[in-house]
Amino acid sequence: TLSAKGLAQPLKIDFVEDVVVKTPSVRKFNGIPVYNVKDIYLHKIAATAGTRALSDHAGRTVMTGRNEARDFIDLYYLSKKVEPLSRFLEKLPALYQMGMIHWYRTYSRHDFSTAFLDENVYDSKLTSREIIGHLDGEIKKFVGEAAGL
Repeated sequence: TLSAKGLAQPLKIDFVEDVVVKTPSVRKFNGIPVYNVKDIYLHKIAATAGTRALSDHAGRTVMTGRNEARDFIDLYYLSKKVEPLSRFLEKLPALYQMGMIHWYRTYSRHDFSTAFLDENVYDSKLTSREIIGHLDGEIKKFVGEAAGL
């Protein structure tokens, strides 16, 4: 976390290991190179959905990503402020779409709600219920549109 002139709140920076975007759009922010917000969005989806397909105990192909509260919070804000998750998913390869649907069907709402309490969220009015409701609604909307409903 960095403090920078002109920012009302500290800037939190994460470093990623996986390279999802081969030629990212990079801009300078206070002299620090950062990915374009759409590339960050894609990386958050890849972190949540996973980047590799595996077989589960029944032989089905599933994606396994990480289940970190901070990723869900970031996806919530990206969906609200950049582009709705349902629309963003429409543009992605099927692997990420399947991964997000699998995540939606399997993530523990209780575990997220508990972990959310430990996160340092700047918006003190934001609740885990609001995040869960929004992300679940966006995935349901995407699934409905993909199925032609």
